[in-house]
Amino acid sequence: MSDPTVNTEAERACLGALLIDPSLTATVTDLRPPDFHDGRHGTILAAILDTSADADGKVDTIAVMETLRTKARLETVGGANYLHELMEACPLPGAVGRYARAVREAAQRRELLLAARRLVQAAEHPDGETAREVVADILVHVEHLIDQADEQGPPQDIMEFGAFVDRQRHVQREWVVPGFLAPMDRVVIVAGEGSGKTWLARQIAVCLGQGLHPLNPRVSIPAKRTLMVDLENPPDLIAQHGRTVVDLARQTGGWDSENVWLWSRPDGIDLRKASDVALLDRVMRHVRPELMCLGPLYKASMDGSDRGEQVAAEVAAALDKLRVKHRCALWLEHHAPMEQQGGRMMRPVGSGLWSRWPEFGRTLVPDPEDSTGTVFLLGRFRRDRDVRIWPDALIRGGRWPWTAQYDGPYPVELRELEEP
Repeated sequence: MSDPTVNTEAERACLGALLIDPSLTATVTDLRPPDFHDGRHGTILAAILDTSADADGKVDTIAVMETLRTKARLETVGGANYLHELMEACPLPGAVGRYARAVREAAQRRELLLAARRLVQAAEHPDGETAREVVADILVHVEHLIDQADEQGPPQDIMEFGAFVDRQRHVQREWVVPGFLAPMDRVVIVAGEGSGKTWLARQIAVCLGQGLHPLNPRVSIPAKRTLMVDLENPPDLIAQHGRTVVDLARQTGGWDSENVWLWSRPDGIDLRKASDVALLDRVMRHVRPELMCLGPLYKASMDGSDRGEQVAAEVAAALDKLRVKHRCALWLEHHAPMEQQGGRMMRPVGSGLWSRWPEFGRTLVPDPEDSTGTVFLLGRFRRDRDVRIWPDALIRGGRWPWTAQYDGPYPVELRELEEP
């Protein structure tokens, strides 16, 4: 288990952000050099603050290096190369506030741990102090930590609702798939066994990675990085079936090996365990996906099922943490309950949480009016939380494993993206 009193990744990302965009220094005024566990990082922050004060806030990497060199500390912190490493270690400079909070949180935990150790040592080895004196000393220390937290004011992500709405008017909406999927969307697809939902997930991941609309591959869109997490199928079967969509993508849009990734875990993972969550986090940090397709969902825990509300809640919490951390949309496969009394309910099997949790809950069922067995209706097991362009049905067996069918004219938003 990771040490909550040390967050080297946040320290590196925070300093990298300040070196990339020196104007961000004004947003982390509550951060102090002693907050950094790595002494080198504290020295670098002190140099950034000193340089900012001397240059009336105008700081760049060269100026920081000169400050460190003047004080004979440049080589001590790792030289110019280490400053450049810090900048490369920062995935999102605009998130410097979040990185700084993580650094402060770890620092406060270290201070609390020191206070706790002091209390234990004093209790076991009084050395002339009474228990009352020890407790009073510790209380003063803890109250100091509380005062520091109060001085920081409210979190940076809190604001008046009207101001928030007004600010969002001027923010251009981001898309993973234009009009279809946005960052951090949660989609759960429910279908019966053998219906082809895994084929659908692979097509979506491969097409999106190659700049093709995943349900309309003749439409060009901006390419995104994708990750497939297969928790069920053996590698040879994945390769056999995946060859179809990979070959089609190569013929249609070229192939960028850096955009589409697979993590095969046929024995499943247990997202209730910190170790497995950390493992998936490592995979996501390596790939940096904008869409992760994962399934089947019941194999994301080792409970044997996800019927327990607590089990489902823990798995959902882990997925939420990862999607927010990596700003990644989720496309999750799930099963429907087994047929009972001549019918099968098209909803997520197990806990009702999975029916409440996603932004988009979709079902894939054969069209009863289709005699060919190739048309599947795309229904809902819950209301959508936003308006998006979803097909009404999907057809199996065309050039691609799945082809979208819309009830009406081809959506304008997609038509405008077609290649000439």
